[in-house]
Amino acid sequence: MLNYINFIGFKLKPVLKRVLKKGVLTLLLALSVQLSAKEVLNKKIIDATLDTIVNDTSKIKYLRYVIKSLEEEDSELAFKCIEEAKSLADKVNDPYWQIKVLKTEATLHFYNDDFDKSAKTFLKAFKLAQTNGLNESQMEVLYEQISLNVGRGPLEKVVPMSKYLHPILKKLKSREEEATYLSDIGRDYYAIGNYPEAMQYYISSQEVFEKNHIETVNYGRLLHNIGSVFKRQDNQQKALEFYEQELALGRKLKSEKVIAEGLYLAAGMYSELGDTKKGRKYNEESLAIYEKLGDKSMIALLTGNMADDYEQDGNYDMAIQSLQKALNIYLELKEYNKIAWIQKSLASYYSKSGKYAKALEYIKSAEKNAEKTTRKQLLRKSEIAKTLAHIYYRHGDYKNAYDTYMTYLDLEDSLSNNEKLKLVGELDAKYETEKKEAEIALLNKDKELKSNELRRKEAEVNEQKTMRNGMFVIIALIAIVAVIIYRGYRINKKNNYLLSKQNDEINYKNLIIEEKNKNITDSIEYARRIQTAILPPASLLNEYLKNGFIYYEPKDVVAGDFYWLEKSSNKVLFAAADCTGHGVPGAMISVVCHNALNRAVREFGLTDPAIILNKVRDLVIETFEKSTENVQDGMDIALCVLDKEKNELEYAGANNSLYIVREEELIEIKPDKQPISKYIENKPFTRHQFKLKKGDTIYSFTDGFADQFGGEKGKKFKYKAFKELLLSMRHETMDNQFRIIKDTFHTWRGELEQIDDVCVLGVRV
Repeated sequence: MLNYINFIGFKLKPVLKRVLKKGVLTLLLALSVQLSAKEVLNKKIIDATLDTIVNDTSKIKYLRYVIKSLEEEDSELAFKCIEEAKSLADKVNDPYWQIKVLKTEATLHFYNDDFDKSAKTFLKAFKLAQTNGLNESQMEVLYEQISLNVGRGPLEKVVPMSKYLHPILKKLKSREEEATYLSDIGRDYYAIGNYPEAMQYYISSQEVFEKNHIETVNYGRLLHNIGSVFKRQDNQQKALEFYEQELALGRKLKSEKVIAEGLYLAAGMYSELGDTKKGRKYNEESLAIYEKLGDKSMIALLTGNMADDYEQDGNYDMAIQSLQKALNIYLELKEYNKIAWIQKSLASYYSKSGKYAKALEYIKSAEKNAEKTTRKQLLRKSEIAKTLAHIYYRHGDYKNAYDTYMTYLDLEDSLSNNEKLKLVGELDAKYETEKKEAEIALLNKDKELKSNELRRKEAEVNEQKTMRNGMFVIIALIAIVAVIIYRGYRINKKNNYLLSKQNDEINYKNLIIEEKNKNITDSIEYARRIQTAILPPASLLNEYLKNGFIYYEPKDVVAGDFYWLEKSSNKVLFAAADCTGHGVPGAMISVVCHNALNRAVREFGLTDPAIILNKVRDLVIETFEKSTENVQDGMDIALCVLDKEKNELEYAGANNSLYIVREEELIEIKPDKQPISKYIENKPFTRHQFKLKKGDTIYSFTDGFADQFGGEKGKKFKYKAFKELLLSMRHETMDNQFRIIKDTFHTWRGELEQIDDVCVLGVRV
């Protein structure tokens, strides 16, 4: 019994069925039997039902389904239910349910034409999902808003919402869910006749499905959607290819629903391409499956399609009976889009049967029902206008036939935006020809009936014919002028539309680029703040070393170079380090290496520089070995340990030397020629010990200064010139040394681009 229960005018979803199993089933079934849908949906019954549900989240689920059914029936009661649902969501204090309720409220505001309040409520729900990192909820909110707004405004109103779409889709856990959302949004654009925009989303969806080798029911639905676009472009052969692909997929998946859908779609194309036998066979097979599944809507659709088969046999009575059966089902389901389609078809058959009053009655009803739906509204209006033009023409009302056909062409322009339509001049000429042929036929009939009278008045008739022919010439000339003017108007209208469309696309792409650039810039700026936070401040240098400077000049916003400072008992540890690369990649490596240095000293309590570097190498390799990628990045460093009480310096280096300036001499302590990373042969690092004298100046640095191109010839600065610079400023204070090093670097670089990060750390004993 739980497989299909109609309760208060809507089908129960699986989640509500689970609620019913917990004790509410008996009460709701009793109510649904005893009361009509309108009687069930009142405050008293809703409150009584809520009292039987123990779980607050289950109450929220129940209220959301009630609200959905009340959207058109009783909006005042729906808003009362919204307030109750919001109160329960706040009580549960779960962002997931708060977002669900806000989404329901926003949709209700939309259907009550309060679009501003709807947009604000959607935004509130989206921000709540964003704050709590609920990607699926963000996507649900965004899709609902896009889907609702696609049908009510121009493209530029939807673009600001769509710019968030792809970044969120990429964060979803399921790639099938990503592809399905893209397909569904494309379907929304298709429903309003915007086929180029629909096709863009379909292609994006198809790429995700095929790239990830996903073959599911949702992929079948996408094949259906793409085929439908080709069908609307009158490319029946291409549409048939996609429908047959869907049919093959359904058979592979053993899905009766996909098989039935593929059969009925392909049936229509085979009939249009002339293979009516195969079309009828497919249609009958599809109908049998849908009857087995109990799908009323599709049974009605296929029953309506069978009318075309009866028409081909010339059996209009059976065609009308088939359509009337389909109409009764659609009226029960309140599917206004399909009601309009069936009524349009009935009008056409009644017109062909000569029952013009009946035909006009149905076509007017079709127009009213087309206005009640946003789905395929433009398509239905186009079909109705075309049918109405034919009805007028068959009835001999040529003026209304011509005017209505012009309306149909305008609607087709809005739908298709392609070159498949005939020129207005050709249509006008065809209209004039058919009109003359009809008049001549009537004249010939009249001649047969009154041949004797016509002979007596031959001269008068000839005169009348001459006058009539003259009038035809005048009408034809007027029509030609009208056609020329109208063609010019149509061409200008089309050019304006194409220009507007191009502007929409440019604005859309610019919005995406701006958003991406902003996201990238914000991310890099945030990375800079993180990297700045891990670097020791200048105040700490003055506290630990008293007399020193740090010249730090990243190439980009973030850097691969960094300086490091730590204190352990009476010893001060400091270093200038250079990680592989610069910019964002270098900064990521620097965070790993900086963390390894901190761990070696703080966690493992090491103070020997050589042992520290050995440990740091192990930690860095261990970090990168966790990745499936073969990461060879690492760090060059000159690490110093200064014992201020003993006035001794210990040093160990990985590819980076240490300079000590003593009086007139520069002493270089060589490093081990190996990096902090995986190497050909990893050897233990060497510990160097040096007795210091008062006035000695120690320099730890990276290669960025010496490798910078500049000067008159655009060559590297080199280490020889760097040593000479350090010796030349030996008598200067450390503050002056900082300014000299900075000014020298910028003067040398000039207008050339900085090629690497620069870090120089100086300490005077």
